[in-house]
Amino acid sequence: MRAEAAPAAAPHPAQLARLLARLDAVPSDPDDEDDAGEALPPPASASRRRRAFAGTPRAARWLIAAQLVALAGLGFYALRPAESPAPRTGYRTLATAPAAAPHGVLRVVFAPETSEADLRALLLSVRAEIVGGPSAAGAYTLALDGAGAAEPVDEVLRLLRADPRIRFAEPVAGHDAPSR
Repeated sequence: MRAEAAPAAAPHPAQLARLLARLDAVPSDPDDEDDAGEALPPPASASRRRRAFAGTPRAARWLIAAQLVALAGLGFYALRPAESPAPRTGYRTLATAPAAAPHGVLRVVFAPETSEADLRALLLSVRAEIVGGPSAAGAYTLALDGAGAAEPVDEVLRLLRADPRIRFAEPVAGHDAPSR
């Protein structure tokens, strides 16, 4: 192996001329026959490709197919358009004002045993209407009738807090009724 190989002998000029003549005679289209009259070998057909997999165990062929399906699925998953996240709602307390609240806004939690008729009578007595709710905590947002309210907000809050049908009553920050 360590000995250098002897250089190949240069071809005889007559042999080189014959080789070049044969190369010039080869057709440029691979489907044409060569100068010896033989057809070029046919391309590999589907049956030849199937025969190539003939020695592969059936389970291996199924695994290869499953891998191709998994890769295609991952490709579609990676290329799908990104979903925009749901808009976040800010943290709200019971004293946080709703977006467009009128003057004299209150947050009220009614007792669970309060009937709809009692709730309506209570709202009429303090001249208020429900403008929001119930929240997840059961709180309602009430707007007092500012134009014709008989009592200021402090008096309405005192009446609501004294009523056994009310569990919680507080003004919404920044929305006190105008002073009289």
